Amino acid sequence: MNPAFAAFSNVVLLSGFSGADVAVLNGHERPFVRKAARTPAANPVLQRQSQRQGWLSQVLEGDARTPEVVGEGMVEGCFYFDMSFVAGRDAVAFLDTADFAAVQRFAGRIEGLMARLSTQAAEPECAVTPSREAVLAKTREIAERTGGAFAGLLDGLAEQTARVPEAVFARPATAVHGDLTFENILVDRGGGLWLIDSIDGPFTHYWLDMAKLFQECEGHWHAHRNRPIGVSVTAYLRRRWMTAAEKLDPAYPLIHYVLLALTFARILPYARSPDDVHFLERRVRSFTEGASRALTEYAG
Repeated sequence: MNPAFAAFSNVVLLSGFSGADVAVLNGHERPFVRKAARTPAANPVLQRQSQRQGWLSQVLEGDARTPEVVGEGMVEGCFYFDMSFVAGRDAVAFLDTADFAAVQRFAGRIEGLMARLSTQAAEPECAVTPSREAVLAKTREIAERTGGAFAGLLDGLAEQTARVPEAVFARPATAVHGDLTFENILVDRGGGLWLIDSIDGPFTHYWLDMAKLFQECEGHWHAHRNRPIGVSVTAYLRRRWMTAAEKLDPAYPLIHYVLLALTFARILPYARSPDDVHFLERRVRSFTEGASRALTEYAG
C-alpha cells in the first residue's frame, strides 16, 4: 500500500492513473480523497494536477465544479494532495441507468460547460495556441515512447494533420480540462457535474475536451473497458454534441477526426494487452480515414 495511506485504518482504493494511487480516507470529520505519487518521478505530474485543479475551479463557475484541494504534502519523498470527497457516480455509471430526461439534462450541462470553456482565457503562463506543429509534435512523441511500433499508423495521422488548412488552427488558446472522459466527469445526486483528473495536452484549447467526449460517444472507449452505455444514448449524445461543436466553431468538423484519432493514439503508450493495442489501432486508423474523407470533401 502507498505510504501516504499508512496512517489511516479505513482505506478504500480507487482506480488511479499511471504513476499514482488514489484512495478515499476517513479524516476526523468526513471522508476525503488522497492522490499520491508512487515514486518521486511522478511528483511533477501530480503537483501540476493539483495546481490545474485549483485554477479550473475558478473558471467553471456554475457550469461544473472541481473537488476542492484541501491539502498537500510529501511522504518518503513522494508528493500527495487531498481533495474533498464528492458523492456521485461517474458519467459512465450515470448514463448506463439514466432515463432519457436525465440524459437530456446531462447533455445540456455538458454543452454549457463547453460554451464556458470556449470563452475563458487559458491558464496564465501555460497557454499553447492550437497549431499543426503541436499535433505533429505529439505524434512524434508517441512514436518515440512506443519505440516506433506504430510508425505507419502515426505517419498516416501526421499526413492528414498536414492537410488541415492552417486557418483552422488559427484560434486563441482557451480554458481546457484536458482529459474530459466520462470517467473523469462525476454526476452528483442533483445532476451537477464535477470534473476530476485535469491534465495538460498538446495545446490549450477546449477542442481537446470535445475530442475526449467524442472518444466516448463515437469511439466507445468505455465499452472497450467493459463498461456499457446504451448505443442509442451515445448516438444521441454524438449528434447533439456535434451540432453544439459546430455552433461554437463552424470549422470544427475539419479538425474533428484528426483530434479523435490523436486522442486514441495518445493511449497507445499505456496499452496493457494485445486486445488494447488492437482496439486502439483500429480506432486510430478508422478516424484517420474519417479525417481523409472530411478533408477531401472540403477540398473538392
